[in-house]
Amino acid sequence: MYTAIYIAFAIAGVFFITRTIPINAVMAMIQPFRSLAAYGNGLRLLMFWLGCVLASRNRAEPRPTTAGAAVVGCVLLMLLGPAVLQAQETNGGRWIGAWTLNVPQSTFGALLAPGIPPGFMVVSQTLTIEQTAQQLRLFGETVYSDVAGSHTVMDDNQLSLDGAPTRRGPISLALRLLDNSTFDIVSDVTLGVRRLSEVSHFSVSADGQTLTETKTQTERSAGAATDTPAGTGRASTSVLIFGRRTN
Repeated sequence: MYTAIYIAFAIAGVFFITRTIPINAVMAMIQPFRSLAAYGNGLRLLMFWLGCVLASRNRAEPRPTTAGAAVVGCVLLMLLGPAVLQAQETNGGRWIGAWTLNVPQSTFGALLAPGIPPGFMVVSQTLTIEQTAQQLRLFGETVYSDVAGSHTVMDDNQLSLDGAPTRRGPISLALRLLDNSTFDIVSDVTLGVRRLSEVSHFSVSADGQTLTETKTQTERSAGAATDTPAGTGRASTSVLIFGRRTN
């Protein structure tokens, strides 16, 4: 009966959550805790049934079993604890953290946006990614040089996990969560008779220490859809390699 009620409440909870919160936000929230939930709930039911067995034996053969149950519980916690912690570390929010651009390992394509100063060159860049139940926040600092000297620019973007576009002046930004290691940021802006689209694909390495941003820019006519071939327009690709900061 306990198990049946437990499962029924779990199903009801999932139904309620998926009806009140966008599914992308739900997936983003449960990914870091999927393994913890599986181990924790499995351990809870296992200990319940173990208690039932010990109680049944205690009625049939009167003898103290509390100490035995405690020992078994401690052993199970010792066995499952490291696995839960490891699952939390490897599965939970793998892009979350502070990153530093490795300039020598990165490749920079031509910047298609107008107004790029002559002699533009990226000197350094830091990126921090944070996540809440509703948003992904990316902020950091870029140092670049041009013919006029060295300059520092701060950037801060907060994007909705459900994919709803965010407006920054004439620019539209939207987040696409792909899995626990990859996501895209899609931007679009119309400048006069030209339309500039960009897809930034972020991917975390298997060891969690490298974040690769593949930035693809495409220029089209202002009335063209984003899936229209570039035609006579221009295209550019940059691959930015970030290393995880540990301090």
